[in-house]
Amino acid sequence: MKLIITFFLCFNFWLISVLGAQTEKSIKVSLNEQMNHHNELNSRQIALALADSLMKSYIIEDKAREMAEMLRFNSINGDYDKFINGLELATHINKELFKISNDLHLSLLYFDSPVEPVLGRNPNNEEESKQLMDFLNENQHGILSKSILEGNIGYLALSFFGPMLYCEDKLVSAMKYVEGTNGLIIDLRRNSGSLDPDTVPFFMSYFFDSPVHIFSFENREKKSERKMWTRAEMSGNRYLNKPVYILTSAQTFSGAEEFAYDMKHHDKATIIGERTKGGANPTSGVRINNHFIVVMPKERSVNTITKTNWDQVGVIPDIDIDANLALYQAHRLILKDFYTKASALNPAEIENKINGLGIQKPKFRSTEFELKGYLEADLVYLVGNFNYWNATKHPLKRNENGWSIETEVLIGEIEYKFVVDGEWILDPNNPNTKGKNEHINSVKIILE
Repeated sequence: MKLIITFFLCFNFWLISVLGAQTEKSIKVSLNEQMNHHNELNSRQIALALADSLMKSYIIEDKAREMAEMLRFNSINGDYDKFINGLELATHINKELFKISNDLHLSLLYFDSPVEPVLGRNPNNEEESKQLMDFLNENQHGILSKSILEGNIGYLALSFFGPMLYCEDKLVSAMKYVEGTNGLIIDLRRNSGSLDPDTVPFFMSYFFDSPVHIFSFENREKKSERKMWTRAEMSGNRYLNKPVYILTSAQTFSGAEEFAYDMKHHDKATIIGERTKGGANPTSGVRINNHFIVVMPKERSVNTITKTNWDQVGVIPDIDIDANLALYQAHRLILKDFYTKASALNPAEIENKINGLGIQKPKFRSTEFELKGYLEADLVYLVGNFNYWNATKHPLKRNENGWSIETEVLIGEIEYKFVVDGEWILDPNNPNTKGKNEHINSVKIILE
């Protein structure tokens, strides 16, 4: 529990989808315990305190006003009095907030353990430091993989941008590993954001030959601006005058979107894949009471070129393609780009040279998924690692026995769930699962 709070509040750029997407499922206590915690501050007071916090700090003032008016109106009408525990109250209010804000970074969180009066990570707390280091070590400090692909193309897959204190040297090492390549592919398809607002500008510095003001954070409450610049000095060689491709998916979020968006609009990379999730503004936590925190954007990211950002829109790729095919296509395109500029080969010769490298195209197989029952549901979707957990991409069709869909998925092991009217569930007819605690998914092996 402590670690989850730390991640939300220690790093303003940390995002709800990494750990917060599982918060409602992972924070469960007995009904009596929840009632006791909830009664420390009744539902009307919680809603009114939340309204005040939004009006004071939420980055989009007109949306803040609309949400605050809704919360106050519903409180007066007694709409929240029916909830008997904090988790249900938070879930309900979040749905109301999202209808107005459509903001993936805004969330009211309920915790069974008391929340610290002063939010944020205490660097002198050994337990917190150990939990953070365990998380970073278990996830390779955010570097999923690094390799040299056919044709001397560098490949870096990043799952998040870690805190500079612990991850700077890992990023330096990764860039040194690929510095002699002819081109670079940066895979952000499974990247959910950044734990430190300074990490993205630091990493971007490898692709600029001098300091550049790339974006700013505007704060409505403080009426201030934080300018984010690339660095004048870097460890190792910069990656200049070579093609760079960035892979995206519907799972790419927050700080990862910042990196892709800024690299695109500063003409430093080609974006290939799917439109990203659409969360632009960094978050901070505000304590409502002993068991409730609202995580909300207090700042707005503003690109120096576009004078705006990608919030609720997503980063639009230069080359729109299924995320599963993005690496294959980017590999071929980056080689074509390199050979066109660095050799005297004609287009046909370049194509033959690329084909001769034996780059393998991903293989798919049409597969049927069935969910029996749930006939009273309105909407059912199939989500999994094969579609980067896109909760709206694969809708099921209702039949007399339940719901079904036939779709192409990658050959190999896939993890998946069904989303039934917004609730994520395991496949009740498949006993095979993978994961632990609340992070368990159904598993299916797709053969050729």
